[in-house]
Amino acid sequence: MSLEQKIVDGEEVSAAALWANDEISLSREEAIIRDFDGITQGSWANDADYDSVNALLLQWVDDDMKVKDEVLKFKELLEHDLRFKATTYCIPSENAAAELNYQLASFIRLHSLQRRTLTIIYYAGHADDVNEASPAGYSEWRAKVDGGPTLNWFQVQPALYAAKGDVLVILDCCHAAIKTRGSKEGKMEVLAACGSGSRVPAPGRLSFTSVLVRQVRKNLKSGKEMPIRWLHTHLWGDKTEPGLTVVTPIYIDLSEHDQRSIVLKPLVAPLPAGFASRKRPPSSFMLLRVSLHDDPTGLQIASWLRSFPPKTVQHVNIEGLVLKARRLEDLQTHKQLFSGSVLGKISRSAQGEILQRLWSLTKSISNAADLADEKTHGAHGANKQVQMADDAIHDLQAKVSSVCESVETGILLDSKVSLEEAAQDEVTLAAGAEDAITLRQYLTDKSFIPDSQEIPKDLIRFVSKQRTGPKQRLRYATLADKPVLIESFQYATSSSDSIEPYPAAIRQLKRMVGQLSHPKRTSFHILPCVGYIQEAHIKRFGIVFEVTANHTMDQPPVTLCDLYASQRRVPLGSRLHVAHALAVALSNFHRVGWVHKDIRSDNIRFLKEKPTQKNQRTNPSWSETLEIDFAQPYLFSFECSRPEDIETELKGDFAEKNNAYRHPERWGQPAIKFEKYHDVYSLGIVCYELACWKIITQSEAMKASKTIVPEEIREKLFESIRKDLPHRTGQCFADVIEACLRFRELTEGFDELQIHREYSTRILDKLEKGAKNV
Repeated sequence: MSLEQKIVDGEEVSAAALWANDEISLSREEAIIRDFDGITQGSWANDADYDSVNALLLQWVDDDMKVKDEVLKFKELLEHDLRFKATTYCIPSENAAAELNYQLASFIRLHSLQRRTLTIIYYAGHADDVNEASPAGYSEWRAKVDGGPTLNWFQVQPALYAAKGDVLVILDCCHAAIKTRGSKEGKMEVLAACGSGSRVPAPGRLSFTSVLVRQVRKNLKSGKEMPIRWLHTHLWGDKTEPGLTVVTPIYIDLSEHDQRSIVLKPLVAPLPAGFASRKRPPSSFMLLRVSLHDDPTGLQIASWLRSFPPKTVQHVNIEGLVLKARRLEDLQTHKQLFSGSVLGKISRSAQGEILQRLWSLTKSISNAADLADEKTHGAHGANKQVQMADDAIHDLQAKVSSVCESVETGILLDSKVSLEEAAQDEVTLAAGAEDAITLRQYLTDKSFIPDSQEIPKDLIRFVSKQRTGPKQRLRYATLADKPVLIESFQYATSSSDSIEPYPAAIRQLKRMVGQLSHPKRTSFHILPCVGYIQEAHIKRFGIVFEVTANHTMDQPPVTLCDLYASQRRVPLGSRLHVAHALAVALSNFHRVGWVHKDIRSDNIRFLKEKPTQKNQRTNPSWSETLEIDFAQPYLFSFECSRPEDIETELKGDFAEKNNAYRHPERWGQPAIKFEKYHDVYSLGIVCYELACWKIITQSEAMKASKTIVPEEIREKLFESIRKDLPHRTGQCFADVIEACLRFRELTEGFDELQIHREYSTRILDKLEKGAKNV
């Protein structure tokens, strides 16, 4: 059982027993997580139980029952209504059992050796009662009413037990239910037309297959999913099926363990490239704590949680928090942290920071172990211990994240570390730094141009009742019924007659889409990118971002500038949440060597959320009336975004509304390339806007300058920050803004790691504390 279970249940478990370096318990926890992830992979994101469904439809070559139309009817249901793949096989008269055995084994080998598969075996034809069958006492399938070839399904059926996926057997024959035996490790169910001693109607409107097809189609039209167990009890639900009430269908579960029933529903079509490879940012999280009297298996947990999940469930995972904490702690205990690891090559100061955070993690583990040892006394004591358990878990999560962040930072910001070596390092894997390292590798490889991620324009369906003109930057659309948001920008051509962009523009676009599409944390505050479109007739590219279903497409995303104009007063806490989210995003950008280059309030947007029960209350909170989450701003305008070490195009821009967000070195026609501290300066201007709650061009500092001289405006800003902001927002926020505007001077001569620490200490940590406390 997990730490959470043991603490909440108040079991008498010693610290030594719980936290000892027990390889058996660790391997068991690893096995549970591995099995659960393997079984449920893709289930939540695609709303699908299976990656593939294949059916084998059996009938006799020498059939005298004329079941051909029945088989074709069932095949059409599978292929057209359920989008399954179906193959018809006619059982030969010669060596019938051997040939069918071979066919089943081959079918299983081709289609059923993966977990997330469903195999359907369907038979229509004659069958004998056990009393009429062979001397062995088993029922037989037969091609003809009298004479002709036969085979014993009872002996053939075990070939299906080799399937690693689920198996469904559907039998439309007399005496069908006696054709079963044994059990299978995964799910295996039988839906039979009748039981032993019963006969079923001949092919036609009242046949078992015809009724089954009608009922399935009826439920599909009403949007119902049909578990086989449920379908068995509702198959004859219509009173319009006279003559069938005397024949009772049979359901048999041959699964080894009690699991949810196989569900019939249309197979979900594969998602477009880009959707399946990433997780969209979740709208909310739910922690489910379960008390157990014994350790379950990953299969049991998966079967339970996948029974009837709400359609809003996007992903479920078993959080191996204790396992990850123990792994990180063991690296220090076994002296694997620096010797033989890439971390041995990073600076002493970076190593010291990692050790300090590991020591803090060890202390949290020890405290949690002491808590697990405590006995509870009465209801009050149990409630208190539950709260203490929550605090211990949250503390442990924070300390694990802190250690992982320090490991990742040490690797990414030290030029002596080989990224290729780091990507394979045991410590890197334990800290979960693979995605950041591979993104950094992508950004530093200037020669790599990813394969085209262009999405055919005809797959995009723009949402009606929104502006779609050439100047409309953001537009909602759907791609394969998935909501997307498209950010568009114009491109230049070699001549006025041409509609094609320069080759260099295509290369830059592909690289940008590649880095936007790379897996990354949601704390980058970038929507997941799935590709791009080209609207050649208006000389425009569109970057396609995936959005979650909880965001409404009825209203366009609102910019921070829009909020300045529409909301006269905004609580300081909400403004600090915006500032902190942007600071976290910029930290993540810079650690992997990525600069944004265009941070300003009209490039920071909030997606409108769909109305919910929560924000439809009689007295909703201030933020709920706006239907936006101030802790979730999203960055846009990536056409200039690039890796830090790629040469900057020193293009001139003399627009005051743009230059106001730029460091004085970058006004007008810049003479030096873009550096990270230029992004930090822009962040400082946005934070100044948040403090004053007005756009920078309307600020007193800009208005007080008689001439547009960048350094003079900067000095006016310092004067306002020191004089006015402590009264408006408190000294802490004022200090953060000044640190952003003076970041070049504060970090002159520093190496990358020192710059990161200065940013964390002077900006990030203070904003985090402010956002929590206000």
